[in-house]
Amino acid sequence: SSTTSAEPSRKRMKHELLLLPNQDLQALKQRMEERDEMRESLIKKCRDGQKAAKQSIFALHRGDRAAAVKLMQACLTCIQEQLLPIVNKEPSLRTGSFTAVLEEYVEAKLFSAWLFGKDFAADQMNEDEAAPRVVLLTPGDFAQDIGIPLQPEEYLGGLSDLSGEIGRFAVQRGTAR
Repeated sequence: SSTTSAEPSRKRMKHELLLLPNQDLQALKQRMEERDEMRESLIKKCRDGQKAAKQSIFALHRGDRAAAVKLMQACLTCIQEQLLPIVNKEPSLRTGSFTAVLEEYVEAKLFSAWLFGKDFAADQMNEDEAAPRVVLLTPGDFAQDIGIPLQPEEYLGGLSDLSGEIGRFAVQRGTAR
């Protein structure tokens, strides 16, 4: 008797399973796979941009402004041409690796401006000046370069890291006398 009461229930479950929106589930699965592929691509491409920005900071500490400018431009090109198209297509990917690249770029540009002024890439700047210009860029100074407005955490992340670069600069200057 217990088997006969379970039989109709199993048949009903089997029938209900057939009614699942299979096409919708397949579309959802495909969308999730596409998003995962975009995420993986973004993460890989972010490494190049973040590395270029970090190397530009190292170049600034070495006093190689030309290399720093070139590396910052490489980071910016990576952001604009490789990363933004992905983030624009899938805005939820802005947090994480993309934010880290923006923070690193902000840090590099802030440090450059602190050392050489707002137009640090200009050829007429005198690299031999001992004193930094101590110019602080605002979040609005980045929107035109990057092509999108910075989120507060992206600017603040770069600004927070700037203090470490200024400290390293001070130690370097102090030991050089």
